[in-house]
Amino acid sequence: MGQGRGGLYSYERLENLVGCEMHNADRIIPEYQHIEVGDKVRLVPEGRDPYFLVSAIEPGRAIILGGDDPATTWAFVLEPIDNKSTRLLVRWRQDYEPSIGNIIGWRLVTDPITFVMERKLLQGIKVRAEAAAATGHGAGGL
Repeated sequence: MGQGRGGLYSYERLENLVGCEMHNADRIIPEYQHIEVGDKVRLVPEGRDPYFLVSAIEPGRAIILGGDDPATTWAFVLEPIDNKSTRLLVRWRQDYEPSIGNIIGWRLVTDPITFVMERKLLQGIKVRAEAAAATGHGAGGL
């Protein structure tokens, strides 16, 4: 996941309008399934901000990404429902100074955009995961 890898499975044209240079893979790519703590997950091309660092991994269950400006985490957690189904939980947490400008900027502008983009990301993950499961080509990890 990320720029230079499988993309963010969201609205590629919108991401590229703001310079992300994102190219979404249409399937799960096995060589992109191995990631380690400390690896970068880029949102824009190499050498530019922002990017996340992989903060924690629980193989087959969770990946936690972290950023520091502002303090941010983005968690992806798989929760088994039964022997055939799994729920993907995603949580974005961000800490910023409680000023009027930040409240307006983050809550009224960034949060709605993030909601729309993240919803599309989740739909994209679902489509790719279900296609991989149907063909017997599992993701090979979280």
